[in-house]
Amino acid sequence: MNGAVADLNKRAVETLYVETMLLADDARSVIEHAPAHRHALDPLQRTCMAVEQLRVTTRLMHVIAWLLTRRAVIAGEIDEAAARSEARRLGSMPESDLAIVDTLPDDVRLMIHASMDLARRAAALERALVTDHPAGQGPANDLLDTLRRRLAA
Repeated sequence: MNGAVADLNKRAVETLYVETMLLADDARSVIEHAPAHRHALDPLQRTCMAVEQLRVTTRLMHVIAWLLTRRAVIAGEIDEAAARSEARRLGSMPESDLAIVDTLPDDVRLMIHASMDLARRAAALERALVTDHPAGQGPANDLLDTLRRRLAA
């Protein structure tokens, strides 16, 4: 892999890793404070909130596991072929019912939306990293070419 492309991949993975860990910490805080919301919710909403909190946790764990695999590839601990195995792929993540999510307290709703956005971006990064491109081609090289053209102008 081209050194510049490898550097872009590493930066993308590391940036997403840091963001994921920050979101995981925020989610922990929201979930810890969820009992304060419970008194204002009816039984169905309390159940929905608990289910959505589990979905957030599941999304975050999927993304963290995948990012740790990508970091292992970058560190040379595993090869790309091993990282592309089905067991190490991002996999499908639980969907949230937005109609239900919109009835939940603001901090819980924001956490859910942030986790869904993170999962979408991780899936897009995975597609970009595992799509086979001819040598010297691909999204990272396209970005580098664009940057070179703009710097030369």
